[in-house]
Amino acid sequence: MALNNPYAAYQQNSINMATPGELTLMLFDGCLKFMKLAKQAIEQEDMETKNTNLVKAQNIIQELNIT
Repeated sequence: MALNNPYAAYQQNSINMATPGELTLMLFDGCLKFMKLAKQAIEQEDMETKNTNLVKAQNIIQELNIT
């Protein structure tokens, strides 16, 4: 899929070339993004989207805890 999508290829390359510190920062940024999306979903009373985004944030936090 990355071959057909230059953006996906760029993202994958960014991950592969990142230092451990940069990867940690990417995880924190992703966690904050998912928590913001969950907050917006709560305000819109969209509980399914809220749950999806909170689970994603929790998964990132679990990954950060084991590293």
